[in-house]
Amino acid sequence: MVVTAQRLEQRLQDVPISITALSATTLADQQIETLTDIQKAAPNVLLQDGGSGNGKAATVFIRDIGQGDYQNSVEPGVAIYLDDEYLATLYGSMMDLVDLERVEVLRGPQGTLFGRNSIGGAIRLVTQKPQGDGSGEVVVSAGNFGRREARGWLDVPLVSETLFLRLSAASRERDGYVEQLSFACVHPDLGGIQNPNAPLLPSIATPAGVGSGCQVGSLGGVDVQSARAALRWLPTQSLTVDLVADGANDHSGAAAQTLLAINRNAADPANLLPAFNANVAVPLYGIPYDARFIPGGFYQSYASFGNLAHFAPSPSGSGAVVVSGITSSPAADGVRPWGVHTTVQWSIAPSLQLKSITSFRGYSGLFSDDVDTSPLNETFQENVLDHHQFTQEIQLQGASFGRRVEWTAGLFYFTDYNLNRGPVILSALSGFDPQLDFNQNDTSDSRDDAAYVQAAWHVLPDLELTAGLRSTRESKSYTFDHSSFLPEVPSLVPPTRKDVAYSRTDWRTALDYAWSDRLNSYVSVATGFRGGGFNGRPFNASEVTSFLPETLLAYEIGLKGEWLDRRLSVNAAAYLSDYRQLQVSILTIDNTGMEYSAPINIGHAQITGGELELEARPWPDLMLSATLGSNHFVFKNLGVAVNCADVAHPVSTPAPGANCTIDGPELGSPPPAFPRTTASVDLRYTLHLPGASTLTPNLNASFQSALNDDANGAQTGQIASRTLVDGRLRWLSAQGAWSASLLVTNLLNKEYQIAVRDLTELWGMVLGQPGPPREWALEVGYAFH
Repeated sequence: MVVTAQRLEQRLQDVPISITALSATTLADQQIETLTDIQKAAPNVLLQDGGSGNGKAATVFIRDIGQGDYQNSVEPGVAIYLDDEYLATLYGSMMDLVDLERVEVLRGPQGTLFGRNSIGGAIRLVTQKPQGDGSGEVVVSAGNFGRREARGWLDVPLVSETLFLRLSAASRERDGYVEQLSFACVHPDLGGIQNPNAPLLPSIATPAGVGSGCQVGSLGGVDVQSARAALRWLPTQSLTVDLVADGANDHSGAAAQTLLAINRNAADPANLLPAFNANVAVPLYGIPYDARFIPGGFYQSYASFGNLAHFAPSPSGSGAVVVSGITSSPAADGVRPWGVHTTVQWSIAPSLQLKSITSFRGYSGLFSDDVDTSPLNETFQENVLDHHQFTQEIQLQGASFGRRVEWTAGLFYFTDYNLNRGPVILSALSGFDPQLDFNQNDTSDSRDDAAYVQAAWHVLPDLELTAGLRSTRESKSYTFDHSSFLPEVPSLVPPTRKDVAYSRTDWRTALDYAWSDRLNSYVSVATGFRGGGFNGRPFNASEVTSFLPETLLAYEIGLKGEWLDRRLSVNAAAYLSDYRQLQVSILTIDNTGMEYSAPINIGHAQITGGELELEARPWPDLMLSATLGSNHFVFKNLGVAVNCADVAHPVSTPAPGANCTIDGPELGSPPPAFPRTTASVDLRYTLHLPGASTLTPNLNASFQSALNDDANGAQTGQIASRTLVDGRLRWLSAQGAWSASLLVTNLLNKEYQIAVRDLTELWGMVLGQPGPPREWALEVGYAFH
C-alpha cells in the first residue's frame, strides 16, 4: 500500500514510523463505519464515542496520550486530518467514514510535519479522488433496531480528460438500544412516597408510559445524513486543482447512558446527596434520589429530560423552593458539520512541487446530558456549540543532489472561533446557592503559526537519514460568561477573559536501514507537544486559570519485513517516551479559600510499550491479519503537585497553596482511560462458487484489557476487559457488479461498558455508557464501471 505519512508517496513498508494503514476494502470487510471503529484494527489505540457527557466528540488516545473532554478550553492529544485538513476540536470529530481511499494511523509524536497537538500521533482520513471514469456504486441495508442505511457514489467526467466530479452521500438511521422507561409506570407507588404533599410530585407520579409497556423512548439512536462533492480540474499536465465541499446533518437522539450505582455513604463530606435529598428532593419531589433509580436491566434508563426546575434557598431558611421553570431540554445528541477545502498542486519542475491547502470548516451542535438519569432534576446540562476555523498551508517538496536528498518545507497558519452556550442546572447545589444554576455563554479563539522542514538523505544505497524541525507560535484567549437565570442573582462568573501564548520547537531524526528489499529497520527520536489551555469549569472568576503545553520525547525502534514472496508481512515497534509537564486536573484552592479542581502542568511520566502487526496470505483465498499492542505508563514525579497523603488535613481543605492530587494521579498509579493490552484478529476466506461468483466469510475479533475511567483508580470506575467479535458473509457476482452481505456486530451479544463516569465524590452517582448489543443487517450493493 502507498501512504503519505511523511507528505511523500511511499510504500507502507518503507516508512520509518509505526503506522497502521487500512484500505477501503479492509474498512468494508471489518465494518469500520465511524471514526471510533478504527480501534478494532489498530494496536495501542483507544477510540470511543464521547457519550452523553461529551456529545459528538470522540475520545481519542494513542499510546496513552490523548483527550476525552469535548470543551474547547483543552486541546486534543491526537491530531485528526481529513485530506490534510486539520480538525481542531474533538467535538464534531465523530464522523461517518464515507467514500474513503484509506485510513492512516500514525503512532508516536508527529511534531515536525503535522505539528499541532500530534503529541500522541495522528489519524489521517484520505478520501477517494475523482477519476472521471463513469463509475459508481449504491449500497442499501436494513436490520434490527430499525436499521435503515444507504450510501453511494458517482464519478463522472464533466470535460473530457480535464474536469471530473465525484459525488457521494450516505444516510444512517437506527433506533436506540437503551430503553427509556417511565419510572412512575414501572413503580406506580414511586417506590415509597415520603412527602405526598410535594409540589412537583404530580409530574413524577404521572405514569406516562402506561399502555406502551412503560417505554417512552430510547437512547443511543442514530439519524445521520451526509454528502460530499469533489471536483478535480487538470488545466495543464503540471497543475491539479481539487475543490471539495462536504456537509452532514446529525440529528440523533440522546446518547446511551444508564445509572450503575449511588453513593450511600452519608459520612462522606464530598457526597451532596444527603443534603440534596433533605432540602430539595423530598420537599419538592416527595421521594429521595437513591438506588431506586438504578434500573433492573442492563439496557434500561429512567432518564426523563423533563422540565428543568430552578431551585433557590427558601426565604424561611429551611429547604429549597422552585423559583422558576426552565424550558425542557430535547433528548438530543446532534451536530451539523460543513467544510470547503481546496488543494492546488503545481509541478514546477520534475523534482520540485508546490502545494497549497486552503480550508474553511465549522459546525453547530447540541447535546443534552440528564446526568442523574432519573425523573428528578439533580444535575442537568445542555450544550450548544458553534465552531469555525480557517487553515492555510503551503508545502514545497523537492529532490536535490541527484535525488540523494528528498525534502519537504512548509508554512502553516490556523485560526478558529468557538462559542459554548446552554443551561447548566445543578439542583444538588442551587438549593443552597441560586448562582449555581446558570447559562453558559463562553467564547474562545486561537491562532497558530508554524514553519517546518524535513529531509531524507540517502547516505548509502541502503541507509537513509531523516531529520526534521518545526517552529510553532500559538496564542489563545477564552472569555467565560456564566450568567444567572434571575436578574436579581449575581452571575456565577461574569465576563472574565484569560489569555495564554507560547512558542515551541519540535524535531525528529530517524535512521532507516534496508537489510534487503524485503526487510527494513529503523530507529527514531522525536518530540511533540499538546497546546495549553484553560480551566473550563470555573465556579468564580478567580478559578479562571490557564496552563501551558505538555511535551513528549519519544525513542522508537522498528522492524518491517516481508517473506514468502510477500505473502507474509510483519511490522514491529518498541518505544520509550518521556512525558513532561502533563496537563492533569488536581484539587487546589482559589483566592476565596474554596477548593476546586483545575488542570495544571505537573511532573513527568514514562511510557513504554510496543506493537506487532502481522498480515499473512498462506494461499490466495485466505487472508489473516493480527495486531498486538502493549503499553505501560507510570508517573515518575508530580512536580509542583503533591499526594494528598503528604498534605496536612487533605480533605476537605488542603494546605493553602498545595496542589493536591485527590482527584488526580498518585506516584506509581496508572493513568485512567487506557488499556494495558489491545489485540485484534481478522480472518477472511474466499469460496469460489459455480458461475464464477464468490462467497467470502469474514470474522474479526478485537480485545481490550481492563481499564479505569477514574483518576483515583476507584473500583467504581473499573471497566472489565472485553473481546468483541464481528462477522460478515459477502456474496459477489461473477462480474463484480452485484453483492449481498449479512453483517453482524457484537456477535456473542456481550454486555460491556464503553465508558464509566464516576461522579460519586460530588453528584453521588456512577454512570455507564453501555456498548450496543448484537446488531445484524442485510446489505445489497450494485457497482458499475
